[in-house]
Amino acid sequence: MTALDAFRGGFPPGPRSEGAVRADDGPAPDPADAATAGGAQALDAQLPLPVTVPPVPASLAAEDGTRLVGGLAWETASGPEAPVIGADAPSVLRLADRRARLAVAEGDRCGSLLLAMAAGLSRLMPEASGPWAFIAEIPEGDAPLLWLAVADIAADDGKDGGTAARVTPRPGPEGTFDDADEALDALEGQLSVTDVAGIAVCWTPVRPGMTPADTFRGAVIQRLADIAPDLPLHDVEPAAGTPVFLPPRRVPVRLLGRLAGGATALLAGVLFVVPAVQALLEPDAPPAVETVAVAIPPGAFASACTGALDAWWPRVTGWQAGSSGCVLAGHLPQERDLPEPEATRRLARSMTVWRHLVRDPARNKALALAAAGQLVATWPHEARLGDDGLTLWRTASVPLGRARTPVDGAAPPDPDAVRSRLAALWADAPDAVTGGDGPDAGASLFTVRTPGAEPATAILSRVEGIRGITPVRLVQSAAGGTELVLAPVAPRLVPAALLADGEGAQ
Repeated sequence: MTALDAFRGGFPPGPRSEGAVRADDGPAPDPADAATAGGAQALDAQLPLPVTVPPVPASLAAEDGTRLVGGLAWETASGPEAPVIGADAPSVLRLADRRARLAVAEGDRCGSLLLAMAAGLSRLMPEASGPWAFIAEIPEGDAPLLWLAVADIAADDGKDGGTAARVTPRPGPEGTFDDADEALDALEGQLSVTDVAGIAVCWTPVRPGMTPADTFRGAVIQRLADIAPDLPLHDVEPAAGTPVFLPPRRVPVRLLGRLAGGATALLAGVLFVVPAVQALLEPDAPPAVETVAVAIPPGAFASACTGALDAWWPRVTGWQAGSSGCVLAGHLPQERDLPEPEATRRLARSMTVWRHLVRDPARNKALALAAAGQLVATWPHEARLGDDGLTLWRTASVPLGRARTPVDGAAPPDPDAVRSRLAALWADAPDAVTGGDGPDAGASLFTVRTPGAEPATAILSRVEGIRGITPVRLVQSAAGGTELVLAPVAPRLVPAALLADGEGAQ
């Protein structure tokens, strides 16, 4: 894998001089994770836990003496840092949602070069925000290293005229290179996938005996003019006073025995004492709630449906009736894009009632669409204007009554008998009745499709005398033809108090 390919996953390391840190050295494993994975046996056998210490990356010195390190591997932080049990661990620099680990000598104060440069940029340009690329020369032996990183900056005006910026490093390792071409090839690859807001650079002061050829300044400026001619370029100095690496908290091994004893006592209290006390304090169980079975009574669907269809519906210039119908929740027609009706009361079933209009080809199309748009904006219920026409709908409800058959032991109707009675009622329309022959015949739907323009009241009155089924959907076409869908009555239990009160809130 080339440096450019690897770079697009987060700044990778390139070849470096002796003593420079390899940025692909991952962060040290979290001691708390190791202790959890090994269990109690591994904890007893490996105390104190060995800790893999990451190397110290190349660094610059800040004005306040803080060593600013580059080439860090940033992780996504997840929860607080777990304390270290009986062993040292790498120091941690932790932000709101990022962290980096670093091994430092006792008393050595270290910070992040990326955070220090971002703070310097924020002081130079308080309004700077978005993704920024950072480049710095880091002295390392006879020739400097070139360091690259990307961070997201969120500018936030502070108090007293100051400015505080939240800096979020991109996950993954920062890159350090000893070859300018490889470094800038990696930067070019990153710029091809990241829309950065600008580039900030920090140059190594020219020491006695150094020539311009010993620095990256000329090569970097020339390449940046080619690969990023439109991006702002700023020279910044790393700011002091940024967050520094801190050692993690430590838990003495001798404390584990005390914690184990306390945990044993607490477990015994939870398992034995607490349940005994709860048993003494618990009140007597409340009496069982009296329930009754309710279902859609005969004629309730017909009354609610015809009443809603016969109510006032607007007439729209340039449009004519296409179809209309009523449907209970859970039985919406697939060919009609309608929303499920909202739940109403516990003693009622929700129903959607609609009228579908189609454009009159003999009328002006622009006038018809303008009239439809005005209606959609003023119709107090719901409306939708689509390619297939204009649909208006409203919500109604079907009241429930005490079921004739209790829920316990209620047998579904005989599908063959129901289908025979329906066929007899529509003897003038052969093959009009279908359904009732699915894998669960007792719960299957029955569908009656008839031609002609018979009124909805007459169609629904035919099926009122058939016990065990109830209408759930009625669709009538203005061109003639009716579809009636029936389903077995499904009683449900509700508290008897609801029937006494008349209704209950959903």
